[in-house]
Amino acid sequence: MRHLLVVLFLIGFCGYAQEETDTLSSDRSDYIERFDDYLYVKGLLGNRSLNVTLATEDQQTIQYRPNGNGLIGFGGYAFDLAFEVTFRLPEREDGDNARLYGNTDYSDFQVNLYGTQFGVDFYLQKYQGFYISNASQINQNWQNGDPHPQRSDLSVRNVSFTGFWIENSEKFSFKSSFNQTERQKKSAGSFLIGSTMSDIKVEADSAINTIPDNDFNPTVRYSGGKFTTLTVMPGYTHNFILKQLFLNTTLAAGIGLQWQKYPFEGKQVRNTQIRAALNGRLSFGYNGDKVFTGTSIVFQNANANTRNVNLNVSAWNFKLFLGYRIKEFGIFKKDLMPF
Repeated sequence: MRHLLVVLFLIGFCGYAQEETDTLSSDRSDYIERFDDYLYVKGLLGNRSLNVTLATEDQQTIQYRPNGNGLIGFGGYAFDLAFEVTFRLPEREDGDNARLYGNTDYSDFQVNLYGTQFGVDFYLQKYQGFYISNASQINQNWQNGDPHPQRSDLSVRNVSFTGFWIENSEKFSFKSSFNQTERQKKSAGSFLIGSTMSDIKVEADSAINTIPDNDFNPTVRYSGGKFTTLTVMPGYTHNFILKQLFLNTTLAAGIGLQWQKYPFEGKQVRNTQIRAALNGRLSFGYNGDKVFTGTSIVFQNANANTRNVNLNVSAWNFKLFLGYRIKEFGIFKKDLMPF
């Protein structure tokens, strides 16, 4: 039976000593407004996903997608910490949605910390049960309304840690666009320097590029593996500001070493490759004196190439939010954080 997902999603670590002691130059106040004396509460709707795509050299592709990733939740900001708690939206396991797309069991824990000069992303995801979204491409007889081919045995685990440095922290604020604990007053951007360590494990009871009663006929049977990648990822981010409206675009790309372990013809193959990776963010909305609202998207993308099969795994986090700021009162005026 599918379980209810509860996620603590921490964002907005505001306690870097350099900021708290006001050692940044006065130029920052010309570009960025802080809300030191305010709390906030917010509601949110979201969707998270861990997608898997297989592609072969003969142009055959399978797109695996999980089912039932809708989230509802709330968030707040107090004591220099912003947080969110989300719950998985309930679904009937025997309804039409499950008949068409199957059932997915998953746990999805994510942490995003945004400081003045540094940021951290952490993902711990495990999904089991996928359907094939491009069913019409692998079965010419498939029609809209038919159940999608499903693999309840397919399991994907993703553990990823990313750290990055914000070069232009005196004029650019990540927090203004992604947790609204600050407000960008003028358009500005910054180069990013970061690194990502990811560990992806794909498992199934049988080859995941073979589908009974379909037109997909691979020459190599592929049943997944374990792929650990260390990547250096430079990038660029920019906040576009029009009065109290904002738009942030962020893209980071890089290459690194990947250590592979996967089964092939009854043996465990170990290999090392140089692979590329891609991370991105997009956020837009309104950041007023009291009310703020908007949309944000954060994604990671990694791939592995084994025996003429390319495995692509992408993690997505989509969110709609609406919040309201309140003047600090009582105990909330205390500084509980030690930095």
